[in-house]
Amino acid sequence: MTDETLAVDVTREVGISGSFLDTDHTMKHFRSEFFEPSILFRQRRPDWVAAGKKTLSDAAEDCADALIAQEREPYLSPEQDAELAKIETDFLERMR
Repeated sequence: MTDETLAVDVTREVGISGSFLDTDHTMKHFRSEFFEPSILFRQRRPDWVAAGKKTLSDAAEDCADALIAQEREPYLSPEQDAELAKIETDFLERMR
C-alpha cells in the first residue's frame, strides 16, 4: 500500500456523498486495484443454492479455521523468545 493507492486525499475531496467514479484517480487505478472478496459468493443465486447456500458467517469461519490450521514460521528469534521467557519468569517470581 502506498499513499497513492490508499487515496486518502481523494476520499477527503469526494466526501461522504460524492462519487469516486469521475475522478482521475479512479480512472488511473480501477483496473489494477480491483478487489473481489474470497469469502463472498459472487455468482448467481441458483449457483449459490446448488453450492449448499453457505452463509457469509459460515464462509468466514471456514476461512479463519483454514488460516489457523496453517503452519507458520515463528515470529520471534530464539533469543527474543528466551528474553520473553526470562521476563515472564521474573514477573511471576515478583508476584509470589
